[in-house]
Amino acid sequence: MLRRWPGEPRGSAARLAPLAATMGAWASAALLLDTPVRLVLQARLLVSPGDPVAPMAANVLGTTWGNGLALQAIAALAALAGFVLAKRARAAGWILALAAALALALSFSLMGHAVAPERGVALSVLDDWLHVLSAGGWTGTLAVVVTASMTLRRSDDGGAVLATVIALFHRVAMMCLVTLLASGTISVLLRVQHLRDLFGATYGTLLFAKLALVGVVAGFGWYHARTAESRARRAGTQSVARTLAVETGLAVLVILVTAVLVGTEPPGGM
Repeated sequence: MLRRWPGEPRGSAARLAPLAATMGAWASAALLLDTPVRLVLQARLLVSPGDPVAPMAANVLGTTWGNGLALQAIAALAALAGFVLAKRARAAGWILALAAALALALSFSLMGHAVAPERGVALSVLDDWLHVLSAGGWTGTLAVVVTASMTLRRSDDGGAVLATVIALFHRVAMMCLVTLLASGTISVLLRVQHLRDLFGATYGTLLFAKLALVGVVAGFGWYHARTAESRARRAGTQSVARTLAVETGLAVLVILVTAVLVGTEPPGGM
């Protein structure tokens, strides 16, 4: 988005890149801390109560799921390094962070339903990878926009800067939404033999709940695309910060439902 900024970012706008880099660094650090916890929890599910977890954890690392977790750890470390460099105004940091983000999205695909089909695994993983990327591009950037609205609230040019951010974000959100819907549709067709089986199944209930929440988030996005830019320019950041925060909160709910959905077997098995 900042590459499309009209002219050179000045004033408050110059703080947006370091802000994004800081948030990326914290997220990368959180993923690094999450890696051993996920490994232990996954191993614990595969052993009887009271049995040692360490031997099973080593076995888990040899599976496709374990390969995905290892990729997550390596990519999160690379992302952390990239964001730290980016915060220091090193252009190479953003390139490293981008490459790491692409690898991180793939790591999640290796730990879910995408690798379960007996045939068409490559298509399934590619589709899931695009789905994760578009979800992160939408909700992750939205989180940065909300944080920016709070950071800019005391700046004289905060309203104008936020208005430009919102205008640029609309293009990103629309691209991500189209990719989300297309990849999500393909994902359902790959995992569910008969769509009627979705009705009454836990997987189907979670999927419909996710779609409903996505619809609400998209509605907020449409509302912001039509009104937020002008409101921010006219009345400042505080005029849109609250509704942007609500949209972000709903997007987080979508991610939480998705997390449960990933751990739920589709109707009819895989």
